[in-house]
Amino acid sequence: MSAGPTALNPLISTGISTPFLPDLEGGAGISGIFAPFDLTDPLANRLFPFDTPFGPGSAVAGLSRVTDETPFFGGSFEDFDLLVLANLGETTLRDLQLGIDPTETDPNFLAPLSIASLRTSELFMTLIPADGTFFNFSSNIGSISGERIADNSSITLFGKVPPDPIPLPGAAWLFASALMGTAWTKRSRRNKTCAHEF
Repeated sequence: MSAGPTALNPLISTGISTPFLPDLEGGAGISGIFAPFDLTDPLANRLFPFDTPFGPGSAVAGLSRVTDETPFFGGSFEDFDLLVLANLGETTLRDLQLGIDPTETDPNFLAPLSIASLRTSELFMTLIPADGTFFNFSSNIGSISGERIADNSSITLFGKVPPDPIPLPGAAWLFASALMGTAWTKRSRRNKTCAHEF
């Protein structure tokens, strides 16, 4: 693929510029959500080859390293691999941080992602140097630290995560308070009746 615009990628600890990726939500950029694709697409097996479209039942996130970006972008980026972060679970990922360390000296390097959250089956993509790297990931569901990912393979974060909380409307709290008040009043009256019988 021909070299296009590049920019400093804050997710890489050594301050490397990476090419812009086309077809990201909001337009081309060095990283972002890949708009025309999700884990229900047949290409998902190339990223996370599990039996079900969303990976194992307890998988919540995955990082995949792809050396040939042609199926996604119609060409490959020379000297770069594609790093894909996928939400494999049912809970929205928040507080997202990702760190790539080509020098493999800082297994704790993390930088905030350019997105606020990653919904179920969404993919976040960026380009990384083709040589060896440490990968770090952190979110509201857990973290991965100092991992290496071989070419065309992936790592998965497992865990049991409760679904996103559903807020109760104000009327539910008012109703619960009324029930508790009624129960207390009945108990109070019963205790007074019992006291008079003795």
